[in-house]
Amino acid sequence: KKLYFKYLEENYSRKEDGKFKLTSDFYVISGWKKHLSQQKPMKPGEAKNKLKDYLS
Repeated sequence: KKLYFKYLEENYSRKEDGKFKLTSDFYVISGWKKHLSQQKPMKPGEAKNKLKDYLS
């Protein structure tokens, strides 16, 4: 923790209220591959419930 705040002091300037303005980037990487155990999509008309019943 102490090293982090020391880094802030050395590399970022404080605003008038004493706070630091920081920006950051957030990256997400995701992968997908078919597998035999994966669910198969239903054919049109096979559903037991209609989506419109839940949305209205």
